[in-house]
Amino acid sequence: MNNVFDLTTVINILKRKFYIIIIAIVFCVGLIDGLTYFFVTPVYKASTEVLIEQSQAGEQQLQEDQTSTQLLNTYLVIIKSASITNDVADKMNFQITPKAVSGSLTVENASGSKIISIIAKANSPQKATEIVNRTTEELKTKAPSILKNSSVVVLEEATVENSTNPVAPNFKTTTALGIFGGLFMGIIFLYLGQLLNTKIRTKSDIEDVTKYPFLGKVSKVKK
Repeated sequence: MNNVFDLTTVINILKRKFYIIIIAIVFCVGLIDGLTYFFVTPVYKASTEVLIEQSQAGEQQLQEDQTSTQLLNTYLVIIKSASITNDVADKMNFQITPKAVSGSLTVENASGSKIISIIAKANSPQKATEIVNRTTEELKTKAPSILKNSSVVVLEEATVENSTNPVAPNFKTTTALGIFGGLFMGIIFLYLGQLLNTKIRTKSDIEDVTKYPFLGKVSKVKK
């Protein structure tokens, strides 16, 4: 049988057996989402914002913009440094290492502002919230001694209530992956099924496998 199909044949096969593709998609989506749900630990995010202030007077006031930029960049490094994370880890209500505290933190600064966002990710909203708030407390306490004439003002504390929705895994992404995977698997299954099909169904099938002329066909006789 000729294993090369034209586009019309392929479309007809897809129309006739489209249910196989649907089954493959449902299977893949269920499998990927199910594995993600049962085996991937959810990740929660908590965040707070702090305002960095610096008292300046006299000639220093002329360099305010440059000094503020340098100050903010310094704080971005300090927040994840051992001087902060060591004490944060010691004061947590659950066991965590300073390295894990630093790894869970993300520090951001909006360009042109003196506000720093401190974000923590953990496997529970309670842990994420505690990491953020403990880090903010340590930063606020140590800021004057680390950098003179500077202070930290907490604009909004992180709360568990604002951190209850997990940021990962993303089931929209896994579902989309399952749909594409099922579509691909269904098409491959149909193609291989047709490629390995050796049944003779039509006149063209007979002409493909034999050199003898086609004389006629016997109709099905109802009893």
